[in-house]
Amino acid sequence: MKPIELKVKSRLQTRRAGVRKLRADDRVPAVVYGKHNPPMNLEVQYTDLLHLVHHSATEHLLVSLIIDEGSSSRLAFVQDIQHDALTGTIQHVDFHEVHTDEEVTVILPIEPTGEPVGVKVSGNVLEHVLFEVKLKGLPKDLPEVITVDVTELQAGAVIHLSDVKFPDGLSFIGDPTTPVFSISSVKAVVEESDEETAEEVEPAVEA
Repeated sequence: MKPIELKVKSRLQTRRAGVRKLRADDRVPAVVYGKHNPPMNLEVQYTDLLHLVHHSATEHLLVSLIIDEGSSSRLAFVQDIQHDALTGTIQHVDFHEVHTDEEVTVILPIEPTGEPVGVKVSGNVLEHVLFEVKLKGLPKDLPEVITVDVTELQAGAVIHLSDVKFPDGLSFIGDPTTPVFSISSVKAVVEESDEETAEEVEPAVEA
């Protein structure tokens, strides 16, 4: 994963009133922390952060924080983005500092590529079961998204986590038998959905 440059400034406002003023001025309070350096309060232009997120497949991005016009820089992952519950606007960002020679653990999305052979048969659909996977590896070896070729997937077949070919240098964390993709008939999917709905409906109580 190639780091994306993000310009930030050191932040002096830490009290509630100062943080509110930052947000009113279209700036987002942030913090960067890691085991090698002390935590540092930062601020980011809202538009810069929004552009970064909207043009990426995941929020778990590797960024090169250019602090105070280049006076210093820190390599970090976007660890957490906090949104306002009502408006959805970004309220705060946590950056986790990393080193290029140290393994990290991140959660990345999984997406299919290709049209499965089993889907070409009338009545079958591709089920996307697992949408994210936890991976461990060096920052440079991590892609933004894990893609899985499902072209050869036959009707009734399942791709488990252990079947996925991850990039060299990466290892997954989780149950290897976890299904990622499968080919099911529309009838089976509908019947399963009906059963789940029936279980949610409480039986009527007779007087």
